[in-house]
Amino acid sequence: MGGRIFLVEAGEIIDKIVDTKQDTKPVYVSKGHMVSLESAVKIVKHCLIRRIPEPTLQAHELATDHRILLADKVK
Repeated sequence: MGGRIFLVEAGEIIDKIVDTKQDTKPVYVSKGHMVSLESAVKIVKHCLIRRIPEPTLQAHELATDHRILLADKVK
């Protein structure tokens, strides 16, 4: 897994392109509130089970389930 490509804007590194698995699309990682870019990349790599970090996948699944439940109530 790579992760040496940076996105730069106005001379500042704003995020990093991280290869999570071979032959898949990369993940774009940005620094956050009180989290450095280096720490954010470490956290993402630690949370990888599949291509997308597990907390992000779980949040997406919960949102999808919630949206389905709401759609069923409207019917």
